[in-house]
Amino acid sequence: MITCRQSFSNIYGDSSKAINVAHTYIRQTGFGILAAAALLTACALPVHAALPAPPSPVSEKTIQNTVWGLRNWTRPDNSTRAVPPQEIPATLEFAPENTIIGYTGCNTISGKYSFVQDNLSIQTASMGRRACFTLPDSRFEREYARALGTIAQTRMLGGSPQRLQIILANGERLEFLPLEHNIVGQANSALRVTQERIRNTKWTLKSWKPANGDMRQLPTGEKSLSLNFFDQGRADGYTGCNSMQASYTFAAGKLSVQPGVTTLKLCQETSRDQQGNRIRDNSSYILERDYLNALSQIKSADIQIASSTSQQLRLILDNRDALEFERSPGWMTEGYN
Repeated sequence: MITCRQSFSNIYGDSSKAINVAHTYIRQTGFGILAAAALLTACALPVHAALPAPPSPVSEKTIQNTVWGLRNWTRPDNSTRAVPPQEIPATLEFAPENTIIGYTGCNTISGKYSFVQDNLSIQTASMGRRACFTLPDSRFEREYARALGTIAQTRMLGGSPQRLQIILANGERLEFLPLEHNIVGQANSALRVTQERIRNTKWTLKSWKPANGDMRQLPTGEKSLSLNFFDQGRADGYTGCNSMQASYTFAAGKLSVQPGVTTLKLCQETSRDQQGNRIRDNSSYILERDYLNALSQIKSADIQIASSTSQQLRLILDNRDALEFERSPGWMTEGYN
């Protein structure tokens, strides 16, 4: 910022001469004593830092593919209410295809978001059913879901980092911090898998690298192998042939999965050669067998974070095979696919 002293100096080339010119100007133009004092005082005042940028509107373009953690909830009388701790915050994620994913500190919620006449609108469709007696306020979860459905105004507040502010129809204000700056902000870093990081997420197997061989060929599309983690140690997935149910636990910080097939489809395909002889293809059966066995032999697990919407789960097996999964967009709630 340029001061008035600097402005005069730029014109007259010398700061002392600039002040003399200012005195002469005041005397010749008939400025009053107060005006003169104001002008000269202004020239003597130090330069202060620029004020924060004013709030800016939120658009679909600026909000998509971002993840936010609730920091403050302020009532119209400026009193605040308790929110989940920052270690496991209530969240709001604007996932692809206008999907909204949230976490209440206990359960997950899902739905859709849209912009109507430049105003954000959220429609929550489902919520988990876990009892939330550990929250500071047992009503928080219900009221958080209600709040997301009564948005009157949404804006970005200046600062570093920027904050997302949601103003409700009743005048309450919710303020969020971007999780890119903490939980998902360490780009290209590996995070140890914990129960809090893995629950309510779903993953698709993208590569399987044996310790002493080439990449295994994996099915794609609807036959892709998958692994989904729910609350209370429940998991499920798909083996490329059958569905599976599983359970998972953490012991001494180590992820352990106990899978089991729940459907009984025969994983063999039959074709005929040029001579008309029947050929059995057992590759699906072998892959399913090996996949179930792999999940029961996890030696270590970590999550690689590229961005708020791009994460990979890496499982290293006892035999040093490496399985890499890609996370499906957003958080997953019970029954959310």
